[in-house]
Amino acid sequence: MSAAQCEFEAEVTRNCACGTGNEKVNEVYENCDLEDLMKARHDTICRDIGGRVMQCKHCKQKVSTSDITSAMLRTLHEMKSVASQENDSGASFAIPVSREWLDIAAYRTIYDHNVDEGDPDAQLRFILLNERFNQHLVTHMRSCFKKGCFCRFLLPNLATGGYIIDALHESDYKEWLEEEHEDLAKELAKNKGTRVYEGKTPKPVERHKLDGGIDKENRFCVEIERPQGCQFMNTHNVTLSRMFTCNSNVAAGDS
Repeated sequence: MSAAQCEFEAEVTRNCACGTGNEKVNEVYENCDLEDLMKARHDTICRDIGGRVMQCKHCKQKVSTSDITSAMLRTLHEMKSVASQENDSGASFAIPVSREWLDIAAYRTIYDHNVDEGDPDAQLRFILLNERFNQHLVTHMRSCFKKGCFCRFLLPNLATGGYIIDALHESDYKEWLEEEHEDLAKELAKNKGTRVYEGKTPKPVERHKLDGGIDKENRFCVEIERPQGCQFMNTHNVTLSRMFTCNSNVAAGDS
């Protein structure tokens, strides 16, 4: 599972006055306020936000995730251009890329990409592949709002630096965790359901038995590491996405 647009540390050049050349995305950008995140999930207000859910750590200028994608592509394209000149190939393409060009590049990934993932061409292709198939639209789709006026996929999501178990109460799992999985129990105790459930009490999952009885369990989910610039990225399976050149939305948690 991955919520990252690429499997390497991307570098960009900031458009604000704070920019000092190529810098690592996670080191110079941070999440915007939660209010902006919730507005970006709304069926109409999301258009006002325009995907700007991250900001420069220093001047607080807001940028969109698409701006970061274009900056990443531009940096890698410059590296590829240098290699192309050395090989006299003269390859080039326009950034931001057109939808038609993006379709061709993404669909042909399985045929044309270099097996060397350190190669700029391969890195470009994997970013383009995720941009085409695993990047959630900042204006969403009509199906996003089947259950209300906020995106039912909870996107965009906060960029995080590691894995998080999101559950309501550690006590729900204490009996079977405290002896063999003490570290996991402590991790659960840190999370009160405020990230995925926005502080609301999750509805218990009802499991119906054949004898007519009902068991109830509190819900939980597992959030994986999500770098800056990937707030709108679907959690996906990297291998399946590359092999079948398609969306592969996956999740871990309860039913």
